[in-house]
Amino acid sequence: MNLVSKIIFATGLVCAGFSLQAQTADPIVSERKISKDGWTPSLTPDGVIKRYEHVNRVIETPTIREIDVAWRRRVWRAIDVRQKMNQAFVYEGDEYTGGGAFIEILLHLARNKDIEVYHTDEFKTLLSGTELEEKTAGSVDSVPVEDPITGEITYMVTRTEFNPRAITKYRIKEDWIMDRNRGKMVVEIVGLAPVTMLINRETGMPMGEAAMFWIYYPDARKYLGQYEVYNPRNDLQRISWADFFDARYFDSYVYKTSANNPYGDELKMQLNDNGLRMLQEGERIMDEIYNKSMEMWEN
Repeated sequence: MNLVSKIIFATGLVCAGFSLQAQTADPIVSERKISKDGWTPSLTPDGVIKRYEHVNRVIETPTIREIDVAWRRRVWRAIDVRQKMNQAFVYEGDEYTGGGAFIEILLHLARNKDIEVYHTDEFKTLLSGTELEEKTAGSVDSVPVEDPITGEITYMVTRTEFNPRAITKYRIKEDWIMDRNRGKMVVEIVGLAPVTMLINRETGMPMGEAAMFWIYYPDARKYLGQYEVYNPRNDLQRISWADFFDARYFDSYVYKTSANNPYGDELKMQLNDNGLRMLQEGERIMDEIYNKSMEMWEN
């Protein structure tokens, strides 16, 4: 055996040793963050698979200098969680998601002061802890109670717990930027908001929808990287919520844009339409952005 063969053989043994060590290593055990009050993990391994702790690291996004920006367009999108592609938002949670749905993760981070919550997407005024609890305290109702002896009817006020399924949509505010430094069009999420349906208490009919609060996404991104997203196609293949948004694994539609919109109106107000025409206009706006990217580099 010549010298080259000996080196190759020795290298193979070392690599095999490392591979064997990796296969026989004990699972990494760590305490995951809990995002839902009252949730506890299983006391025994739930399944026959020997699972390992998933260590997710969030890579910071590059800073974009104003001098490198050749063009920018701001877009607001809506993510309807009732669509099949967006089912990850309504998953009730497990040991990898911290035991909670996405809205419960956001509320956990907000209550722990890991992230700040704001009234609007302009991020000018903070939502106080009391205001946040009022928004998530559930609905108040009165129930008639009959006295079994006198037959007198009294009304007892009850309050239901906050239902994560009350969140029907999420809104995101994002910037589409032509970055000369990276030589491509990039999209960065600026803000994110859960949306609830407003219900008329007298009729029980929906009156519209409103954002509960807004979070500044760049500040929340590092925390969202600690929680994983449910994958309906493969229970074992998980990614973090930060990767989920970065890779845009969601379906959405445009409901507002900064293009020719000095008053900040939504498309449904500009078009007097909340249906097909609004969706078509949103698609046209995105086609315009994609074409702009091609035109700038061709010129």
